[in-house]
Amino acid sequence: MKYGMLLTLVLAGCSIGNPGTGEKVGQIAKITNEGVFCTTMTVLVTGKFGGGELHITVDNRLPELQAQVKHFQDTQEQIEVKYHSSLFMGLCSNETRNVMMDSIAAHPEGAAK
Repeated sequence: MKYGMLLTLVLAGCSIGNPGTGEKVGQIAKITNEGVFCTTMTVLVTGKFGGGELHITVDNRLPELQAQVKHFQDTQEQIEVKYHSSLFMGLCSNETRNVMMDSIAAHPEGAAK
């Protein structure tokens, strides 16, 4: 009985996502650190010329990437983010639906002068 309830809670936190990779050009609008089972950095990237928005998780094991994200939020430069998502979403994916940031760089059209 105990194990059945535990299994139900774990499975409720995990679900099926849409695997793939992608790129997004825009600016960092917001950074939050939140989570129920573990705290993760979640980044809201708004699209260039109103091109929508994307919530992306930055892995806590990548402090260099987190520092870059904070830098680009402070400077408000146009950025290009590369990301991936996998089939199964873990307990730490927040509202990003397991979209994980791979890299971030200044976009050539919006680089600081």
